Amino acid sequence: MEEKTPRPFGVTILAVLNLIGGILAVIGGLGLLLLGAIGAPIPMLGLILFPIAIIGLAGLVVGILQLIVAYGLWTGRTWAWWFAFLLAILNIISIIWRNLIGLIIGVVIIYYLTRPYVKEFFNVQ
Repeated sequence: MEEKTPRPFGVTILAVLNLIGGILAVIGGLGLLLLGAIGAPIPMLGLILFPIAIIGLAGLVVGILQLIVAYGLWTGRTWAWWFAFLLAILNIISIIWRNLIGLIIGVVIIYYLTRPYVKEFFNVQ
């Protein structure tokens, strides 16, 4: 029987970070769910706190998934590698997307602020 390759140190770090993130997400998600549940019996308060409960539920699901991935990374499961790889790609895309939107918004704001009537309003020459 073939010996398993020892876990690389970087994989250990990824597993621990997922574990910590998962625990924090579960705690935060449960807290937001409880906050939403407190407002449920009171109609107006429940309406206000309902979105918070939905965010809490999403946080709870993400936290549970992170805990599962942490286990998979720690134990060297193939599916955990694919999941971590996919999440890394999605993270890169989201960063590019956020920065692209930020860039576009910044350009639009600069363009708007340099219009003569806007500069005139602010007494900018």
